Amino acid sequence: FGDKVAFVGVSNESVEKVASFSESTPMLYGVAVDSSRKMQDAIGCKAIPLAMVISSDNMVRWQGNPAGLTESIIDQVVRADSGEVELVDRGRWKPKQIKVQK
Repeated sequence: FGDKVAFVGVSNESVEKVASFSESTPMLYGVAVDSSRKMQDAIGCKAIPLAMVISSDNMVRWQGNPAGLTESIIDQVVRADSGEVELVDRGRWKPKQIKVQK
């Protein structure tokens, strides 16, 4: 997705533990440390791991276990953000109606 998507991990563990883990398990994205769990509390996170796809208008368009996050889901959010499709009720998308010039 190039520069259209940013992936950020958030851990509630210590900086030392995250650094140690990242040495043995390289990650291709940045990881933030929130050991006070402010974000977890703010979003009401009850299960870990949790993945969220947030569009540029700051709306959560998908959330759940990262194993269920597909390229198709991310693509839908990216396309909606670009204006290629328009958002409709509750984060679902439909094609824009385009007038064909004759």
